[in-house]
Amino acid sequence: MSRENVELVRTLYEVWNGRKGREGVIAFLAEDFEFVNPHYALESGTRHGHAGWSQAMDNLDEAFEHHGHEVDEVRDLGDRVLCFTTFVAQTNPDIAAFRQDEPQLWSLRDGKVIRLQWFHDRAEALQAAGLSE
Repeated sequence: MSRENVELVRTLYEVWNGRKGREGVIAFLAEDFEFVNPHYALESGTRHGHAGWSQAMDNLDEAFEHHGHEVDEVRDLGDRVLCFTTFVAQTNPDIAAFRQDEPQLWSLRDGKVIRLQWFHDRAEALQAAGLSE
């Protein structure tokens, strides 16, 4: 199932970065989904379920005119997928885009995402995934 999970996460990023954004991603999320952000994030804390996802995306939409993720590396961990991404956001078209490394650890069950945790630090993400470089 792990290869399917990697493909599901890749497809999810395409949807998230596309026009369907928030609504398209919800189809990939389990009812008991958790969205976990570190304390130093714009959206710190844990959001639950589809409503939690929508609230987090509302806050991102308010903060940035455009935002998305560039996927740099993907690691297949079976029921988890570790992605090293770059968050790209813009507040104003006349100002250069903001770029921030943003590793994300996706946990999946039965073809649905049950948890998304993101980090600003590669080492922290690797440790959470139980890996070393």
